[in-house]
Amino acid sequence: TRLEFSSYGHCLAKMRLYPVAAMRFILMLSLGFCAVGTVGQVPPLAPPKVLLAAMPRSQGSSASDEESALNEVFRSAQDNPQLIIKNLEDFLVRFPNSARREIVLRTICTYAQQANAPEVAIYYGQMLLDLAPNDPQVLSSLIEAASQQSDQPSRELGIGFCNRLITIAEAQRDKAAATG
Repeated sequence: TRLEFSSYGHCLAKMRLYPVAAMRFILMLSLGFCAVGTVGQVPPLAPPKVLLAAMPRSQGSSASDEESALNEVFRSAQDNPQLIIKNLEDFLVRFPNSARREIVLRTICTYAQQANAPEVAIYYGQMLLDLAPNDPQVLSSLIEAASQQSDQPSRELGIGFCNRLITIAEAQRDKAAATG
């Protein structure tokens, strides 16, 4: 069954009716918060060299161009989250088809949370959701960012993310029940 919610409170009330989905939802959220730290606190990211080493390599001379550009992103920003976000945005404009696009979007979202910029986290999180549509961590980050906004469209967007996350949790529950 598909659950629709009109408010966060209604979302929580309905989750009481579906304890398995609620438990998975809470588990996914807690795993997301464990990865990010406590709510509202984002630990510093790995040093740029570690981040760059974890990124897939693309073919040709653009791989070295991308790597140089990413080195410059972090070197010139001097650990300033706003500058890192701006530099990574410029990177995405310069390399729109980069093999590193997903990790760059994840990095922007993480730094946007750190910089308390929920609108930036939502904007790039939605782009990331296009690449990883069933990623519970992305959805939980988007829910958190939307909950920091006070306008009605952001609340509706957050409710949509909650619905999507619950749908994923229910599908996983159904899959687990079918396999035994």
